[in-house]
Amino acid sequence: MTGVFSALAASPPTPTITHPATARPVLLAGMAGDQHRLPLVVLCATLAQRGVACRSLGTDLPADALVAAIRRTAPVAVLLWSQLPDTADPDLLKSLPRTRPGFRTFVAGPGWADVTLGPQIVRLSTLQEATDVISTLVSA
Repeated sequence: MTGVFSALAASPPTPTITHPATARPVLLAGMAGDQHRLPLVVLCATLAQRGVACRSLGTDLPADALVAAIRRTAPVAVLLWSQLPDTADPDLLKSLPRTRPGFRTFVAGPGWADVTLGPQIVRLSTLQEATDVISTLVSA
């Protein structure tokens, strides 16, 4: 496993997108307490390949940092990753700020599997589904 992380650390950053599908980025973040970086790296790279501007805020992101990033960037979408049930926090979803223009909220990762979500929150089951759904949203 060390080889994978060494390769990721040595690899160039996500490709620069010269003509993004939208000026508003997609924000990706790992829930507070979650250290699983790889799914966020893969999703950001696959979205970039489709011309979607993406900002990965990393793992173990405190709620106040997420709220500040949402207010600062006015994203088109926010995806929150949780690998473990202990880090999936539905209360955080309720506390996200409302912005103008608004953004879509997605959750992904096995940690969200048994969490009851509000009607406006979309659970994405795979990285492929996340790539497809977010790419379609941005190009709509």
